[in-house]
Amino acid sequence: MNIYERLGVTPILNVAGPATRYGGAIVSETVRAAMHEAALYSVSVESLQDIASQRISKLTGAEAGIVTNGAAAALTLGIAACIARLDVGIMNRLPDTTGLPNEVVMPWHQISGYDHAIWAAGAKLVGAGYPNDTTPPQ
Repeated sequence: MNIYERLGVTPILNVAGPATRYGGAIVSETVRAAMHEAALYSVSVESLQDIASQRISKLTGAEAGIVTNGAAAALTLGIAACIARLDVGIMNRLPDTTGLPNEVVMPWHQISGYDHAIWAAGAKLVGAGYPNDTTPPQ
């Protein structure tokens, strides 16, 4: 019996790929060993994020990077970064965006069940383009 079955949760056959709602990606033995080793120590998350950002930048050519625990967290943090920029005062008051530019323009067909992740940063979602069957009622 695996850990999920002991908790009363039935494992599923995931054919969708590394989707957050299905538990993300199944990790390799190498990754599991690294996770196990990392769990034996305490470190500054800020320092760890700095190193991770540098590695992501080097590997992808991006200016910087951030590690999150899933798509929703990535959306929330990305939108929050766009709203606050480098202003610590704004960062500390989010999700209160009173008086700040906070609209996120998104094609109607991209609006999905992850909208809450955008709202969590204090943003207002604005649909654009041609409405379709996923368009919310106006």
